Amino acid sequence: LGVVVSTQPQFIRLAGDMYDDLFTASQMDRLLVTREWTDAGVMVALGSDTGGSVRQPASFCNIIGLKPTYGRVSRFGLVAYGSSFDQIGVLSKTAEDAALVLEVIAGEDAHDSTTSDEPVKSYAAETASFELNGLKIGIPKEFFTDALDKEIEAAVNAKLDALKAKGAELIPVSLPRSEYALATYYILATAEASSNLA
Repeated sequence: LGVVVSTQPQFIRLAGDMYDDLFTASQMDRLLVTREWTDAGVMVALGSDTGGSVRQPASFCNIIGLKPTYGRVSRFGLVAYGSSFDQIGVLSKTAEDAALVLEVIAGEDAHDSTTSDEPVKSYAAETASFELNGLKIGIPKEFFTDALDKEIEAAVNAKLDALKAKGAELIPVSLPRSEYALATYYILATAEASSNLA
């Protein structure tokens, strides 16, 4: 899994598939892999995530997609698209498996000067003892607009209600510049890519 180099247009359509939407080539790789390996008994896989290429396909397949914090995992050997965005991520069936893999791949690397020298935590132990009770979760009002599909909004609200029932505190927040996020991402990511891939 990684950067797909092709002379074909980056966006393709899955003809006749249950996911009637557009995916980038890198997301397509992961989507096909995740749909097949979950049935084949594969427990974990690694992939590169710049702007969602691990997390989004994982969400489509009802599995875990983890993109670690910048510098937590070495990028040594990764073909860089956007250096400040790229991370090696984990695809897994459970949060516990993702935590175990993160413990193994996290940490300082002499081959990548951007890795953190912070000690690696026992993510698996933290996952095992994690409690929702008292957890504060910010809900950005800008994400719930008329453009949001009603079916998706209902599903998100059902999950938020389930989290609240388990003791999480839902706090309304505002991210007033959210409308600029995608444009900002494309400016920065393509600027970095033009430097890295030139």
